Amino acid sequence: KHWHFHPREFIKHFRKCGWLSKSDVVSLVRNVDKLTITRPTITSYLENALPITAKGGRPQGLHIPLQKMMRKYGIASSLRTAHLFGQLIEETGRLESMIEKGGSSYFDKYEPGTDQGTKLGNTEIGDGVRFKGRGIIQITGRTNYENFGKFKGNSNLYLTDAGSSLLATDASLTCDASGYYWISKQRYSMSNKKLVSMGKLGISSWADQGTQEDDARQVTRCINPAQYHFSELRWPGFLHAWHAVNDAAISPNEFKRIK
Repeated sequence: KHWHFHPREFIKHFRKCGWLSKSDVVSLVRNVDKLTITRPTITSYLENALPITAKGGRPQGLHIPLQKMMRKYGIASSLRTAHLFGQLIEETGRLESMIEKGGSSYFDKYEPGTDQGTKLGNTEIGDGVRFKGRGIIQITGRTNYENFGKFKGNSNLYLTDAGSSLLATDASLTCDASGYYWISKQRYSMSNKKLVSMGKLGISSWADQGTQEDDARQVTRCINPAQYHFSELRWPGFLHAWHAVNDAAISPNEFKRIK
């Protein structure tokens, strides 16, 4: 006895494992006309470290921790993967940097007493730069770092300068912190001067809503309430990734493959 599989069904079945090769990752990353990005460039981002400076930085060996994170936190479905990569376009500059860019004074906006600092739970002088954005989906602020520590078994793990910096220098933590944020994010709205939960816990509940522009906008609001670069990067990035992950025959206008 023997079986015959159509090639598309064969690929569809094995993609259920939720593991992307480096080549798959490159195919999900959308290019921009003004940038001369090549496949070896994105591959090097997945393999090689970038020393931490005011212009960014990333740990060595991101590829396998990224795949483990997506499987661990249930982000490996086609729809969730496309939404994740739509956000990565803006959050990491196409996987180039896992840390929020800027000199020390740039992070004064996160210091205690500022509006953003208060929202982020920053309470000590220096918290702005200490708890700057780090990770694939960059978590920011003392509260988020403390909660991730609790999740890992010790709320103080990432509250020191040395501990917080690990989220940009250790590939496993860089990815794991972002996966934690993805599943633990809760959106709220104000009703009668009280915070009321919106939707289910986790970004996946918003990602699972669908493939329309407003669906991608709702995912963006979980990560960046101001929807920074939504129309320019995040929404086109989702459309590109959704096409790539499904091997769609007809490319959308926003599909821009890395050469």
